[in-house]
Amino acid sequence: MNILEDFGLYSFRKMNRDTTQDFVKIKDIQDGIIITEDNRYINVIEIEPVNFRMLNAQEQSMLILDYNNWLKTAPTKFTIKCITTLTNIDEYIEETVKRLEKEPLKKSQRKIWKNK
Repeated sequence: MNILEDFGLYSFRKMNRDTTQDFVKIKDIQDGIIITEDNRYINVIEIEPVNFRMLNAQEQSMLILDYNNWLKTAPTKFTIKCITTLTNIDEYIEETVKRLEKEPLKKSQRKIWKNK
């Protein structure tokens, strides 16, 4: 007997593998929009992240206005899914500090650097 069967589980090979096509019956795809057999329309858009705080006031206003305009034209039912990935920037910071330590500093810069 195998350990999966001991716990009431079956090997992955024995399991019935359903595909995406089994769940979403696709009738057609037109201009990037999926049309299902029950006449639902599905569209996926990907938005690149922007560091909002790094934008100047005018860029922030434009971004808010664009998002507001999109919401006005968006379907009444839609789903937003956010996927975030953590990034380790320790190496980048270490390299930056090493480079800064090698650069000659002006008097005003030395004061700022020493205070940190």
